[in-house]
Amino acid sequence: MDQNLAPRAGAGLDINFADPKNLADDRFFSALATLRAQEPVFWSDYQQGWLFTTHADVKAGFSDPRLSAKRLHINQFRALSEAERAELIPNMIRYVPDWIINVDGEQHARLRRLVTKAFSRRIVENLRPQVQAMVQEILDDIEGKDEVEFIEEVAFRLPATVILRLLGLPEEHYHKLRGWAREVTYALASQNPPRELLIAAEQCFVEMNEVFGTEFEKRKTNPTPDLMTELMLARDEQDALSHDELIGMCHVLLIAGHDTTANSLGLGLAAWLRNPEQLAAYKAKPEAGMQFTTELLRYVAMSSTQIRIVAEPMEVGGKQLSPGQVVFLMLAGANRDPAVYAHPNEMDPERDLNASMTFAPGIHHCVGHLLARMELDVFFRAFFERFKTVEILTDELRFTPNYAFRGFERLPIRLHKA
Repeated sequence: MDQNLAPRAGAGLDINFADPKNLADDRFFSALATLRAQEPVFWSDYQQGWLFTTHADVKAGFSDPRLSAKRLHINQFRALSEAERAELIPNMIRYVPDWIINVDGEQHARLRRLVTKAFSRRIVENLRPQVQAMVQEILDDIEGKDEVEFIEEVAFRLPATVILRLLGLPEEHYHKLRGWAREVTYALASQNPPRELLIAAEQCFVEMNEVFGTEFEKRKTNPTPDLMTELMLARDEQDALSHDELIGMCHVLLIAGHDTTANSLGLGLAAWLRNPEQLAAYKAKPEAGMQFTTELLRYVAMSSTQIRIVAEPMEVGGKQLSPGQVVFLMLAGANRDPAVYAHPNEMDPERDLNASMTFAPGIHHCVGHLLARMELDVFFRAFFERFKTVEILTDELRFTPNYAFRGFERLPIRLHKA
Protein backbone atom coordinates (compact mmCIF):
# COMPACT_ATOMS: atom_id res chain seq x y z
CA MET A 1 0.00 0.00 0.00
CA ASP A 2 1.13 3.56 -0.74
CA GLN A 3 2.91 4.92 2.34
CA ASN A 4 1.05 8.24 1.96
CA LEU A 5 -2.27 6.45 2.41
CA ALA A 6 -1.18 3.97 5.08
CA PRO A 7 -3.85 3.07 7.67
CA ARG A 8 -2.89 3.91 11.25
CA ALA A 9 -3.80 1.52 14.04
CA GLY A 10 -7.07 2.60 15.62
CA ALA A 11 -7.10 5.79 13.58
CA GLY A 12 -8.56 4.82 10.22
CA LEU A 13 -7.03 6.10 7.02
CA ASP A 14 -4.60 9.01 7.06
CA ILE A 15 -3.78 11.16 4.04
CA ASN A 16 -0.70 13.26 3.42
CA PHE A 17 -1.84 16.55 1.88
CA ALA A 18 1.77 17.61 1.34
CA ASP A 19 2.06 15.06 -1.48
CA PRO A 20 0.36 16.48 -4.61
CA LYS A 21 -0.49 12.95 -5.79
CA ASN A 22 -2.96 12.73 -2.94
CA LEU A 23 -4.83 15.82 -4.16
CA ALA A 24 -5.99 14.04 -7.32
CA ASP A 25 -9.74 13.45 -7.28
CA ASP A 26 -9.69 9.66 -6.98
CA ARG A 27 -7.39 9.63 -3.94
CA PHE A 28 -8.58 12.82 -2.30
CA PHE A 29 -12.34 12.30 -2.26
CA SER A 30 -12.18 8.59 -1.50
CA ALA A 31 -9.90 9.21 1.50
CA LEU A 32 -12.21 11.93 2.82
CA ALA A 33 -15.24 9.69 2.33
CA THR A 34 -13.56 6.91 4.32
CA LEU A 35 -12.72 9.28 7.14
CA ARG A 36 -16.22 10.74 7.14
CA ALA A 37 -17.75 7.28 7.40
CA GLN A 38 -15.32 5.71 9.85
CA GLU A 39 -13.87 8.52 11.97
CA PRO A 40 -15.35 11.93 11.13
CA VAL A 41 -13.26 13.72 13.76
CA PHE A 42 -9.83 12.33 12.99
CA TRP A 43 -6.31 13.07 14.23
CA SER A 44 -3.93 13.15 11.25
CA ASP A 45 -0.32 12.33 12.00
CA TYR A 46 0.65 13.72 8.60
CA GLN A 47 -1.01 17.10 9.14
CA GLN A 48 -0.53 17.14 12.91
CA GLY A 49 -4.10 18.28 13.30
CA TRP A 50 -7.74 17.24 13.53
CA LEU A 51 -9.72 16.69 10.33
CA PHE A 52 -13.46 17.47 10.45
CA THR A 53 -15.11 15.83 7.43
CA THR A 54 -18.89 15.87 7.99
CA HIS A 55 -21.06 18.76 6.90
CA ALA A 56 -22.48 19.16 10.41
CA ASP A 57 -19.09 19.35 12.12
CA VAL A 58 -17.58 21.68 9.53
CA LYS A 59 -20.58 24.03 9.68
CA ALA A 60 -20.52 24.05 13.49
CA GLY A 61 -16.78 24.61 13.47
CA PHE A 62 -17.10 27.88 11.59
CA SER A 63 -19.36 29.36 14.26
CA ASP A 64 -17.81 27.80 17.38
CA PRO A 65 -16.00 30.52 19.39
CA ARG A 66 -13.69 27.84 20.81
CA LEU A 67 -12.12 27.51 17.36
CA SER A 68 -10.06 30.57 16.50
CA ALA A 69 -8.99 31.94 13.14
CA LYS A 70 -5.89 33.37 14.83
CA ARG A 71 -3.55 30.62 13.68
CA LEU A 72 -0.44 32.17 12.19
CA HIS A 73 1.78 32.31 15.26
CA ILE A 74 1.21 28.60 15.78
CA ASN A 75 1.62 27.36 12.22
CA GLN A 76 3.03 29.49 9.47
CA PHE A 77 5.93 31.15 11.26
CA ARG A 78 7.25 28.39 13.49
CA ALA A 79 10.22 27.62 11.23
CA LEU A 80 11.74 30.87 12.49
CA SER A 81 12.53 31.98 16.02
CA GLU A 82 10.91 35.20 17.27
CA ALA A 83 14.16 37.08 16.71
CA GLU A 84 14.45 35.70 13.17
CA ARG A 85 10.85 36.68 12.41
CA ALA A 86 11.53 40.29 13.33
CA GLU A 87 14.68 40.31 11.20
CA LEU A 88 13.69 38.20 8.18
CA ILE A 89 9.91 38.61 7.76
CA PRO A 90 8.94 41.92 9.41
CA ASN A 91 6.15 42.71 6.94
CA MET A 92 4.55 39.30 7.27
CA ILE A 93 4.39 39.46 11.05
CA ARG A 94 3.14 43.06 10.89
CA TYR A 95 0.28 42.61 8.45
CA VAL A 96 -0.78 38.98 7.99
CA PRO A 97 -1.98 38.21 11.56
CA ASP A 98 -4.51 41.04 11.22
CA TRP A 99 -5.86 40.06 7.80
CA ILE A 100 -9.64 39.76 7.85
CA ILE A 101 -9.37 35.99 7.33
CA ASN A 102 -7.09 35.61 10.37
CA VAL A 103 -9.04 37.42 13.10
CA ASP A 104 -12.06 36.75 15.30
CA GLY A 105 -14.81 38.53 17.14
CA GLU A 106 -15.26 42.28 17.07
CA GLN A 107 -12.01 42.85 15.16
CA HIS A 108 -13.34 40.68 12.34
CA ALA A 109 -16.84 42.18 12.52
CA ARG A 110 -15.44 45.71 12.26
CA LEU A 111 -13.25 44.94 9.25
CA ARG A 112 -16.10 43.13 7.53
CA ARG A 113 -18.52 46.03 8.06
CA LEU A 114 -16.05 48.35 6.36
CA VAL A 115 -15.00 46.11 3.45
CA THR A 116 -18.53 45.04 2.52
CA LYS A 117 -19.42 48.69 2.00
CA ALA A 118 -16.74 48.79 -0.69
CA PHE A 119 -17.19 45.30 -2.14
CA SER A 120 -20.84 45.44 -3.09
CA ARG A 121 -22.98 43.65 -5.69
CA ARG A 122 -23.16 46.97 -7.55
CA ILE A 123 -19.37 47.14 -7.95
CA VAL A 124 -19.22 43.54 -9.14
CA GLU A 125 -22.00 43.97 -11.68
CA ASN A 126 -20.50 47.21 -12.96
CA LEU A 127 -17.38 45.18 -13.72
CA ARG A 128 -19.26 42.56 -15.79
CA PRO A 129 -18.90 44.36 -19.18
CA GLN A 130 -15.16 44.72 -18.58
CA VAL A 131 -14.85 41.03 -17.69
CA GLN A 132 -16.76 40.11 -20.85
CA ALA A 133 -14.38 42.24 -22.92
CA MET A 134 -11.31 40.69 -21.24
CA VAL A 135 -12.63 37.19 -21.90
CA GLN A 136 -13.14 37.94 -25.60
CA GLU A 137 -9.60 39.33 -25.83
CA ILE A 138 -8.15 36.19 -24.24
CA LEU A 139 -10.21 33.91 -26.52
CA ASP A 140 -9.07 35.89 -29.56
CA ASP A 141 -5.45 35.31 -28.54
CA ILE A 142 -5.78 31.53 -28.15
CA GLU A 143 -8.17 30.85 -31.04
CA GLY A 144 -5.57 30.29 -33.74
CA LYS A 145 -3.24 28.13 -31.67
CA ASP A 146 -2.94 24.40 -32.22
CA GLU A 147 -2.31 23.77 -28.52
CA VAL A 148 -2.92 25.97 -25.47
CA GLU A 149 -1.52 25.61 -21.95
CA PHE A 150 -4.77 26.62 -20.26
CA ILE A 151 -3.44 27.37 -16.77
CA GLU A 152 -0.82 29.96 -17.72
CA GLU A 153 -2.36 31.34 -20.92
CA VAL A 154 -5.94 31.62 -19.71
CA ALA A 155 -6.72 30.64 -16.12
CA PHE A 156 -4.22 32.97 -14.46
CA ARG A 157 -4.51 35.73 -17.02
CA LEU A 158 -8.22 36.45 -16.55
CA PRO A 159 -8.46 36.88 -12.75
CA ALA A 160 -5.12 38.70 -12.62
CA THR A 161 -6.36 41.27 -15.11
CA VAL A 162 -9.73 41.54 -13.36
CA ILE A 163 -8.32 42.08 -9.88
CA LEU A 164 -5.81 44.67 -11.10
CA ARG A 165 -8.59 46.65 -12.77
CA LEU A 166 -10.94 46.20 -9.83
CA LEU A 167 -8.36 47.62 -7.43
CA GLY A 168 -7.27 50.21 -9.97
CA LEU A 169 -3.65 49.04 -10.20
CA PRO A 170 -1.63 49.58 -13.39
CA GLU A 171 -1.52 46.49 -15.60
CA GLU A 172 2.27 46.78 -15.69
CA HIS A 173 2.10 44.79 -12.43
CA TYR A 174 0.46 41.79 -14.15
CA HIS A 175 3.59 39.62 -14.35
CA LYS A 176 4.62 40.50 -10.79
CA LEU A 177 1.19 39.49 -9.53
CA ARG A 178 1.68 35.93 -10.74
CA GLY A 179 4.85 35.62 -8.66
CA TRP A 180 3.33 37.35 -5.63
CA ALA A 181 0.31 35.06 -5.65
CA ARG A 182 2.36 31.90 -6.03
CA GLU A 183 4.95 32.67 -3.34
CA VAL A 184 2.53 34.06 -0.75
CA THR A 185 -0.06 31.33 -1.24
CA TYR A 186 2.54 28.57 -1.01
CA ALA A 187 3.90 30.07 2.21
CA LEU A 188 0.62 30.84 3.96
CA ALA A 189 -1.37 27.81 2.82
CA SER A 190 1.31 25.38 3.99
CA GLN A 191 1.09 23.73 7.38
CA ASN A 192 4.75 24.35 8.24
CA PRO A 193 6.54 26.26 5.46
CA PRO A 194 10.35 26.19 5.47
CA ARG A 195 12.29 29.35 6.19
CA GLU A 196 13.32 29.88 2.55
CA LEU A 197 9.66 29.93 1.50
CA LEU A 198 8.83 32.48 4.18
CA ILE A 199 11.74 34.69 3.14
CA ALA A 200 10.66 34.54 -0.52
CA ALA A 201 7.12 35.52 0.49
CA GLU A 202 8.48 38.42 2.57
CA GLN A 203 10.08 39.91 -0.55
CA CYS A 204 6.68 39.79 -2.24
CA PHE A 205 5.20 41.79 0.65
CA VAL A 206 7.93 44.40 0.30
CA GLU A 207 7.12 44.80 -3.41
CA MET A 208 3.35 44.83 -2.91
CA ASN A 209 3.56 47.42 -0.13
CA GLU A 210 5.65 49.71 -2.31
CA VAL A 211 3.01 49.52 -5.04
CA PHE A 212 0.13 50.10 -2.61
CA GLY A 213 1.87 53.04 -0.95
CA THR A 214 2.35 54.75 -4.32
CA GLU A 215 -1.28 54.19 -5.27
CA PHE A 216 -2.61 55.45 -1.92
CA GLU A 217 -0.72 58.72 -2.36
CA LYS A 218 -2.18 59.20 -5.85
CA ARG A 219 -5.73 58.76 -4.57
CA LYS A 220 -5.37 61.26 -1.75
CA THR A 221 -5.41 64.06 -4.30
CA ASN A 222 -7.04 62.29 -7.24
CA PRO A 223 -9.63 59.65 -6.19
CA THR A 224 -10.41 57.17 -8.94
CA PRO A 225 -13.50 54.96 -9.44
CA ASP A 226 -12.06 51.66 -8.21
CA LEU A 227 -12.11 49.36 -5.21
CA MET A 228 -8.93 50.77 -3.67
CA THR A 229 -10.51 54.23 -3.51
CA GLU A 230 -13.72 52.70 -2.13
CA LEU A 231 -11.72 51.03 0.63
CA MET A 232 -9.93 54.28 1.47
CA LEU A 233 -13.28 56.09 1.70
CA ALA A 234 -15.24 53.33 3.47
CA ARG A 235 -16.83 54.55 6.71
CA ASP A 236 -18.92 52.98 9.45
CA GLU A 237 -20.12 56.04 11.35
CA GLN A 238 -16.77 57.66 12.19
CA ASP A 239 -14.72 54.46 11.78
CA ALA A 240 -12.39 53.81 8.84
CA LEU A 241 -9.63 51.39 7.93
CA SER A 242 -6.23 52.29 9.36
CA HIS A 243 -3.22 52.46 7.04
CA ASP A 244 -2.08 48.97 8.03
CA GLU A 245 -5.60 47.57 7.73
CA LEU A 246 -5.95 49.10 4.28
CA ILE A 247 -2.69 47.54 3.12
CA GLY A 248 -3.71 44.19 4.63
CA MET A 249 -7.06 44.27 2.86
CA CYS A 250 -5.33 44.95 -0.45
CA HIS A 251 -3.02 41.99 0.22
CA VAL A 252 -6.00 39.67 0.73
CA LEU A 253 -7.96 40.92 -2.27
CA LEU A 254 -4.98 40.84 -4.61
CA ILE A 255 -3.81 37.34 -3.66
CA ALA A 256 -7.14 35.64 -2.93
CA GLY A 257 -8.87 37.30 -5.87
CA HIS A 258 -6.31 35.88 -8.25
CA ASP A 259 -5.09 32.42 -7.28
CA THR A 260 -8.39 30.89 -6.20
CA THR A 261 -10.29 31.90 -9.32
CA ALA A 262 -7.45 30.74 -11.55
CA ASN A 263 -7.48 27.30 -9.92
CA SER A 264 -11.27 27.16 -10.22
CA LEU A 265 -11.08 27.84 -13.95
CA GLY A 266 -8.67 24.95 -14.52
CA LEU A 267 -10.54 22.47 -12.34
CA GLY A 268 -13.85 23.72 -13.72
CA LEU A 269 -12.87 23.18 -17.35
CA ALA A 270 -11.81 19.60 -16.64
CA ALA A 271 -15.05 18.97 -14.75
CA TRP A 272 -17.27 20.32 -17.55
CA LEU A 273 -15.49 18.17 -20.12
CA ARG A 274 -16.01 15.07 -17.96
CA ASN A 275 -19.71 15.86 -17.52
CA PRO A 276 -21.06 16.59 -21.03
CA GLU A 277 -24.74 16.25 -20.07
CA GLN A 278 -24.41 18.88 -17.36
CA LEU A 279 -22.42 21.09 -19.72
CA ALA A 280 -25.21 20.89 -22.29
CA ALA A 281 -27.73 21.87 -19.61
CA TYR A 282 -25.51 24.78 -18.55
CA LYS A 283 -25.25 26.10 -22.10
CA ALA A 284 -29.03 25.85 -22.49
CA LYS A 285 -29.79 27.92 -19.36
CA PRO A 286 -27.93 31.23 -19.43
CA GLU A 287 -30.27 32.62 -16.78
CA ALA A 288 -29.09 30.01 -14.24
CA GLY A 289 -25.39 30.78 -14.42
CA MET A 290 -24.84 31.44 -10.71
CA GLN A 291 -26.62 28.20 -9.72
CA PHE A 292 -24.58 26.11 -12.17
CA THR A 293 -21.34 27.78 -11.14
CA THR A 294 -22.05 27.22 -7.45
CA GLU A 295 -22.55 23.51 -8.10
CA LEU A 296 -19.40 23.38 -10.20
CA LEU A 297 -17.41 24.83 -7.30
CA ARG A 298 -18.93 22.35 -4.84
CA TYR A 299 -18.00 19.51 -7.16
CA VAL A 300 -14.38 20.49 -7.96
CA ALA A 301 -13.49 21.43 -4.34
CA MET A 302 -10.84 23.99 -5.20
CA SER A 303 -11.12 25.40 -1.69
CA SER A 304 -10.67 22.18 0.24
CA THR A 305 -10.07 23.30 3.83
CA GLN A 306 -9.85 26.16 6.26
CA ILE A 307 -7.71 26.03 9.38
CA ARG A 308 -8.69 26.90 12.93
CA ILE A 309 -6.90 26.67 16.28
CA VAL A 310 -8.46 25.20 19.41
CA ALA A 311 -8.74 28.09 21.89
CA GLU A 312 -10.08 26.12 24.87
CA PRO A 313 -10.71 22.46 25.72
CA MET A 314 -13.61 20.98 23.78
CA GLU A 315 -15.15 17.69 22.77
CA VAL A 316 -16.28 16.96 19.21
CA GLY A 317 -17.47 13.58 18.00
CA GLY A 318 -16.30 11.93 21.19
CA LYS A 319 -12.74 13.26 20.76
CA GLN A 320 -11.01 15.56 23.23
CA LEU A 321 -9.42 18.60 21.57
CA SER A 322 -6.79 20.60 23.46
CA PRO A 323 -5.87 24.31 23.25
CA GLY A 324 -3.27 25.03 20.58
CA GLN A 325 -4.16 22.05 18.41
CA VAL A 326 -4.90 22.60 14.73
CA VAL A 327 -8.30 21.82 13.21
CA PHE A 328 -8.83 21.39 9.46
CA LEU A 329 -12.42 22.21 8.54
CA MET A 330 -12.58 20.06 5.42
CA LEU A 331 -14.89 21.93 3.06
CA ALA A 332 -14.26 19.24 0.45
CA GLY A 333 -15.57 16.58 2.83
CA ALA A 334 -18.58 18.64 3.92
CA ASN A 335 -19.57 19.40 0.33
CA ARG A 336 -19.70 15.70 -0.52
CA ASP A 337 -21.48 14.52 2.60
CA PRO A 338 -24.29 12.11 1.60
CA ALA A 339 -26.21 13.20 4.70
CA VAL A 340 -26.76 16.55 2.97
CA TYR A 341 -26.36 15.88 -0.76
CA ALA A 342 -27.92 13.03 -2.71
CA HIS A 343 -25.37 11.48 -5.08
CA PRO A 344 -22.66 13.84 -3.77
CA ASN A 345 -19.98 12.62 -6.19
CA GLU A 346 -22.05 13.64 -9.21
CA MET A 347 -22.64 17.05 -10.71
CA ASP A 348 -26.27 18.10 -10.33
CA PRO A 349 -26.86 21.78 -11.10
CA GLU A 350 -30.52 21.45 -10.12
CA ARG A 351 -29.76 20.48 -6.50
CA ASP A 352 -30.42 22.75 -3.51
CA LEU A 353 -27.11 24.48 -2.77
CA ASN A 354 -28.09 26.61 0.21
CA ALA A 355 -25.94 24.38 2.41
CA SER A 356 -22.79 24.72 0.28
CA MET A 357 -19.59 25.22 2.26
CA THR A 358 -17.53 26.44 -0.72
CA PHE A 359 -17.27 30.06 0.39
CA ALA A 360 -17.55 29.23 4.13
CA PRO A 361 -20.71 29.92 6.13
CA GLY A 362 -21.43 32.59 8.68
CA ILE A 363 -19.21 35.49 9.60
CA HIS A 364 -16.27 34.31 7.48
CA HIS A 365 -18.33 34.01 4.28
CA CYS A 366 -16.01 35.02 1.43
CA VAL A 367 -16.53 38.68 0.50
CA GLY A 368 -15.42 37.96 -3.07
CA HIS A 369 -17.91 35.18 -3.81
CA LEU A 370 -19.99 37.28 -6.20
CA LEU A 371 -16.96 38.30 -8.24
CA ALA A 372 -15.58 34.75 -8.41
CA ARG A 373 -18.84 33.22 -9.61
CA MET A 374 -19.43 36.03 -12.10
CA GLU A 375 -15.96 35.59 -13.62
CA LEU A 376 -16.42 31.83 -13.98
CA ASP A 377 -19.85 32.15 -15.56
CA VAL A 378 -18.82 34.87 -18.01
CA PHE A 379 -15.73 32.91 -19.03
CA PHE A 380 -17.28 29.47 -19.52
CA ARG A 381 -20.27 30.80 -21.45
CA ALA A 382 -18.03 32.65 -23.89
CA PHE A 383 -15.50 29.80 -24.06
CA PHE A 384 -17.99 27.08 -24.97
CA GLU A 385 -19.80 29.38 -27.38
CA ARG A 386 -16.51 30.03 -29.20
CA PHE A 387 -15.15 26.46 -29.25
CA LYS A 388 -17.13 23.43 -30.36
CA THR A 389 -14.87 20.80 -28.84
CA VAL A 390 -12.01 20.89 -26.37
CA GLU A 391 -9.49 18.09 -25.85
CA ILE A 392 -7.28 17.67 -22.80
CA LEU A 393 -3.91 16.53 -24.12
CA THR A 394 -2.68 14.56 -21.11
CA ASP A 395 -3.96 11.66 -19.05
CA GLU A 396 -2.01 12.79 -16.00
CA LEU A 397 -3.15 16.02 -14.43
CA ARG A 398 -0.68 17.02 -11.74
CA PHE A 399 -1.72 19.17 -8.80
CA THR A 400 0.27 21.98 -7.24
CA PRO A 401 1.60 21.30 -3.70
CA ASN A 402 -1.16 23.35 -2.06
CA TYR A 403 -3.79 21.46 -0.10
CA ALA A 404 -5.86 24.53 0.85
CA PHE A 405 -6.45 25.64 -2.75
CA ARG A 406 -6.32 22.67 -5.12
CA GLY A 407 -5.25 23.41 -8.67
CA PHE A 408 -3.48 21.93 -11.68
CA GLU A 409 0.13 22.70 -12.49
CA ARG A 410 -0.62 22.45 -16.22
CA LEU A 411 -3.67 21.80 -18.40
CA PRO A 412 -2.65 21.42 -22.08
CA ILE A 413 -5.67 21.51 -24.41
CA ARG A 414 -6.54 21.54 -28.11
CA LEU A 415 -9.40 23.71 -29.36
CA HIS A 416 -11.81 23.34 -32.27
CA LYS A 417 -13.81 26.41 -33.16
CA ALA A 418 -17.61 26.23 -33.20
